[in-house]
Amino acid sequence: MAARLEETIKNFYEKNHINSELYTDSMEEAYISNKRYDKKIALPSLQKRVEAWIRFFEKEDQEYFLQLLEGFTYITKETLAYRIYNLCSSLFKNLLEKGIDYSEILFVVIESPEGIKSGADEMAVNIWNINQEFEITKRQIITAYSKVDQKLVEEARAIIFLDDIAATGFTMCGQVNAFFKRFEALCDDSKVYYYTSVLAARNAINYLRKHLEGRAAAAQPFYQEEQIIRSAFRGGYIFGGEIVKEVEQMVQKYEDLIDAYEREHPEKTFSMGFRQCKLLLAFHYETPNNTLCSFWKATDKNQPVFVRSGYSRLSLDRIRKQKIHMRENAYLYQSIHQGGNK
Repeated sequence: MAARLEETIKNFYEKNHINSELYTDSMEEAYISNKRYDKKIALPSLQKRVEAWIRFFEKEDQEYFLQLLEGFTYITKETLAYRIYNLCSSLFKNLLEKGIDYSEILFVVIESPEGIKSGADEMAVNIWNINQEFEITKRQIITAYSKVDQKLVEEARAIIFLDDIAATGFTMCGQVNAFFKRFEALCDDSKVYYYTSVLAARNAINYLRKHLEGRAAAAQPFYQEEQIIRSAFRGGYIFGGEIVKEVEQMVQKYEDLIDAYEREHPEKTFSMGFRQCKLLLAFHYETPNNTLCSFWKATDKNQPVFVRSGYSRLSLDRIRKQKIHMRENAYLYQSIHQGGNK
């Protein structure tokens, strides 16, 4: 198993173009040795987490989860910057061909609904970082459209709605519609409107095309093939078509068990990812909840590889409820460990 784990991590690094020698889990070493600090992918740290994580699964199922890890997409800080640079380069080329100058472009970064740290902050920082080449000013990067000076919207000739991931399209759709509603008098047909994201699922793009209403229908998707991310069980890019359904059913049994454990929001399910997106994705700053929850949700038995913030440690209240939840969900665990996983 040790050799197989080593091979898996090697394949994960190669798939994501990560040179493990450049990364460290020590801030001091990063500073002294001019390395990149990322505890999630630094080799010693990643190796320990993978070793702990894989033990949760039955031996006959472990190989399938290792293959999922090999197909996992991890967006490093450097990869994110490069992807946003490429995206902006394509956008600017398109807009320049329409006679729209850099100075006439307004980026509207999708706001965090809760007003807390989110991927939107990363988008704003990276757009600002490329301003040295494209001469984008901070007045062209809107992080809170609800507070922005209306004159900025009035003067813009192109408005770009941007997020890190469009997995379902729900968040993007709501905020694009809200933007058009607030600035309805200023958003006329003389402007160009695009919505885009670093990565997107095809279903999310289709949803946006279908559900953007009223004036927001003027907004068009701007996506290229390299921005599309696929479900773990679609297209046969990880598992062959002859076994993919069988593997998916096996994975879902574990996902159901992990999701049921200490669920904070009973109305939400994250089994197979939020809204069954079945993604294999993590950014250096966060793991989307659309990713298979076995990769990000901690339980007393599952030690995830890329834990999502808020799901790594139990609060005192959740600890008190642990025994109750474990009794209620014991039958799920028993069903897995009594066979029927194949």
